[in-house]
Amino acid sequence: MIETREQLRQASLRERAHAYVAKKVRSGAIVRPVECQDCGVIPPKRVIVRNGRVQLVSAIELHHVRGYEESEWGNVIGLCHGCHVRADALLIAERAA
Repeated sequence: MIETREQLRQASLRERAHAYVAKKVRSGAIVRPVECQDCGVIPPKRVIVRNGRVQLVSAIELHHVRGYEESEWGNVIGLCHGCHVRADALLIAERAA
């Protein structure tokens, strides 16, 4: 739940950063790696439907390494879900400290 103006600003930046990366992935400017850039695991591919065509794509998630400020939107690394959850928890802990 968003309670403060800062939380609202962060939520807006996060949404815009995700949209930016999604557009870059669709255009081919950012390519999802096949394996996790932290632990090296190769997760099974996932099925998506894009433009009426079924495609197999990497299940690797793209993590915004330095947060969601506009200058950092393209600074992403590919992580498996487990490593992505841990990386997000570390960022939250660093911000709280």
